[in-house]
Amino acid sequence: MFFFTGYYDHWKSIVILDPYIIARKYIKSTFIVDILPAMPYQLINFIVNKSAWYFVILNLVKIIRIRAIIVYSRRLCSIYQINRQWYKLFEMCIIIIISVHWAACLEYYIPLIVSNVLGRNRGSWIDSDALKERGTNFHKYLICLNRATIALVCSAHYLDMKTPDDMLFNIILSVMGMLGFIFALAQIMQFINTLQSATKTHYKHFQQLQEYIKYKQLPYNLQHRILEYFNYCSKRKFTTYQHIIHQVSSYLQEELILHTYMKFINNVPLFQYIPESVMSQLINVLNFEIYLENDIIVKAGEEGDGLYFIASGTVAIYNNLWKEVCHLEDGTYFGDVFLFLKSMHHSVNIVAIEICEIYILQRTNFQLIMESHPDLFNVLYNAVSKHVNKPSL
Repeated sequence: MFFFTGYYDHWKSIVILDPYIIARKYIKSTFIVDILPAMPYQLINFIVNKSAWYFVILNLVKIIRIRAIIVYSRRLCSIYQINRQWYKLFEMCIIIIISVHWAACLEYYIPLIVSNVLGRNRGSWIDSDALKERGTNFHKYLICLNRATIALVCSAHYLDMKTPDDMLFNIILSVMGMLGFIFALAQIMQFINTLQSATKTHYKHFQQLQEYIKYKQLPYNLQHRILEYFNYCSKRKFTTYQHIIHQVSSYLQEELILHTYMKFINNVPLFQYIPESVMSQLINVLNFEIYLENDIIVKAGEEGDGLYFIASGTVAIYNNLWKEVCHLEDGTYFGDVFLFLKSMHHSVNIVAIEICEIYILQRTNFQLIMESHPDLFNVLYNAVSKHVNKPSL
């Protein structure tokens, strides 16, 4: 499938779909890493009977798949916007499970390799009666898992070890188990501290808000809406994002802002005429607003004041008689005409039917920036003038 799957070229900022280029890149990158774990070693072992032990050893190559597990799990975390701290905890659990499993496998394979090279019946544990009594692979795996677990928790002295390779391998497992315990403990402590810090901050702000509501003696309905707004902002962590934006360099700040808002800008045909340098200035003057359910965003008859981008949420469009006309959802916009014409008024009512995040480009800010680019302003005005006679939101 990777030979026919396009990829994004970050240097050229394009998606590559040419099968020849895709295949050449894949062969040079991870093709070998992907093909080795996929080889049918058990089938080969079944066909070539006399080479049983070292074809079984080739199953160890499948440990390379850990790379794919980590890479794709991180992509899923990014795509579905899973909380990073919870993901790190989940990843740590998966790493521990895989590590214990592979330690159990190596408990069998390492002595097997050494015994077939140096000779059997050396006193290794794989020649013991305890292992021979296990008639199925599952029961053999269980005894290997038991030995690996004992070694990882640094209790290897309880194991029956007579050969140097058994002793050396279990010493290595004990050291790795201790290091793994320290790593797991550090990750858990970091996770707990992060949760406690976030919880304390949220609780402190919530207490301050409750004291304010009590002092002002606000009505219940208004109290409910304020708390809903506070909980939504806390959940979305808007203040954290703003803190990060202001901590980076000016160049990185511009890159982050452009990346964040580009999906809205690309939906507005008018902005295809605007160069990136001017676009970054416009983005810097965007105002961000959160509208709760049933909040009126625009009233019919009001003078239009700018362009509205719907970042998330859904709004309903009503005519003058408050009859529903349609809905607008994430990524849509309205009011581009009002960036140029001061005397126009909204012809419809626009109401949030769920919590909406909306970015607003005010006409005054837009025209202030355009004063330095009169030719560009004329181009944009000519592009939007054909829509003036059509009904405007």
